[in-house]
Amino acid sequence: MRFYQMSYDSDRQGSYVQVCVDRWGRPLSYAGYGLLFVALLWMLFAPRGRFFRLLRHPALRRGFLLVAGLSAVSLQAAPTLPKAEADRFGRLLVAWNGRICPMQTLARDFTTKLSGVPGYGDYTAEQVMTGWVFWGDEWAGEPLIRVRSEALADALGVGRYAAFNDFFSPTTGYRLAPYLQDYYAGRRSGLADAAAEVDDKLQLILSLRQGKLWRIFPLADSTGNFTWYAPTDVLPAQTDTLHAGFVQLVFSEFYAAALSGDETRMTNLIEALDAFQREASGDPSWPSERSLKAERLYNALPLPVWLSRLHLTVGLLLMVVLIVKMVRRSGQPVTERQRWAQRWQRRLSVGLMAMSLVALTTYLALRMEISGRLPLGNGYETMLAISWMLVVLSLSLCRRLWIAVPAGFLLSGFFLLVSSLSQMNPQVTPLVPVLSSPWLGVHVSLVMAAYALLSFTLVCALVAGAVTWARGGVRAAGVSEQLEALAVLSRIFLFPGIALLGGGIFVGAIWAGQSWGRLWGWDPKEVWALISFLFYAVPLHDNTLRRFRRPAFFHAYMVVAFLTVVMTYWGVNYFLGGLHSYAG
Repeated sequence: MRFYQMSYDSDRQGSYVQVCVDRWGRPLSYAGYGLLFVALLWMLFAPRGRFFRLLRHPALRRGFLLVAGLSAVSLQAAPTLPKAEADRFGRLLVAWNGRICPMQTLARDFTTKLSGVPGYGDYTAEQVMTGWVFWGDEWAGEPLIRVRSEALADALGVGRYAAFNDFFSPTTGYRLAPYLQDYYAGRRSGLADAAAEVDDKLQLILSLRQGKLWRIFPLADSTGNFTWYAPTDVLPAQTDTLHAGFVQLVFSEFYAAALSGDETRMTNLIEALDAFQREASGDPSWPSERSLKAERLYNALPLPVWLSRLHLTVGLLLMVVLIVKMVRRSGQPVTERQRWAQRWQRRLSVGLMAMSLVALTTYLALRMEISGRLPLGNGYETMLAISWMLVVLSLSLCRRLWIAVPAGFLLSGFFLLVSSLSQMNPQVTPLVPVLSSPWLGVHVSLVMAAYALLSFTLVCALVAGAVTWARGGVRAAGVSEQLEALAVLSRIFLFPGIALLGGGIFVGAIWAGQSWGRLWGWDPKEVWALISFLFYAVPLHDNTLRRFRRPAFFHAYMVVAFLTVVMTYWGVNYFLGGLHSYAG
């Protein structure tokens, strides 16, 4: 008999508890999962199975440049702290997003939330944040706030980047008010949703200017536990006079030193506040010095943006070279110079991918050190994890299957690009209790590895389509052999991909049983994961479904099948919601 808390009473004084008793259903369900999982493993490792025959298939032995630009922002001479002083300020600690972190992290999250990038012209994120605090009126005229909706920008008469003052009118007041009324009344539209997004940014600015975000004063209660307070918070009545006086005066002293440009005074105040904060260093939530160094290094490395551009550029170039080589008429002799160029192209590509793997591994290791957990807790982290797995798979297959390298560059670059989009949340936050299960890492790892392998089937299908189009159709000389070889390669990725996806679904069911008391709840993510699993399972039965023996049909089906993965991962998160909506 298990008890699960389901919800609270409306007055928050009581709780609803679900009682689960399932003596026979749980063992039977686990037995069924176990049998299916054993069958999937047998499919992969049976000595005379189809997967081993595919690995020995004779077909395997035969022989857009993305430039991600940022719109220019007209930087005015907004006053702020000197870079050195702002950097020292950024080394102070603050309670933010449920943990204790450097002020630098809050500054980057604040600036990225407003403008989409962790900076503004030549100003660092720390300079932007302190500028808003100490010179708020001047910064209110800076075109810093990104308006992603063109329709909203046109309706308000502002540009892609608008100033805080642009959203207020002396005659009509808050210009977003009519759209927000529709939004909160349930009359959702593109303009209403866009207005709510911009309103979140403006509210964040107001919270900062009111001092609510800077929870930088740790004070102990009677039990010795520390709570972090903002300058404008009401302190507990038992706070001693010395600490209360420091909290009340230091912020006004900061303000006076900033406006007067007294850097020496500012440095002394930062050192005094640092000493004040270190009184809480014995608190369990206090980060280690190693973690703080890792976080500062992590904040200084926008690797996903750089690597996405690099991978997409190299991947597109290598894919073009590969398709041109496949389209070239067979029988043409290859010169020694061409062999030399091809050999060095492969060496450089593999070397570049290996260096990218080291960089991405370092980035994920830093994030793991900061968060104290595996980086698999949200959509941003799983995008990075898929990219890492794709690079690992590509390097492990590059000697036998060269197509894995350009495909790996392209796919990993795509997932890195998606992780860099503004819809993703790169902030390091503690996991909610239901995500703290040890089953989470196994579940997400298996599913992400499956998506990485199934992504290669999409690339094989797209290459097959490009070759067919360039050579003039399926009936052209040599095309059928190339499509057959690509279909064999695609199936090699399909078999382990569907096995890992099935294993991930099984482990997810165990996790659900431990967390919610039910193995399956028909949540949209669960349903679409099952749809993906069943959709990809269909081509495995080509003994009875003979149409899948035709390479052209098989590749077309693989393109459609990958749309179920897109729906499972992105569509559910952003359109259907459910228990798994946190994964976005």
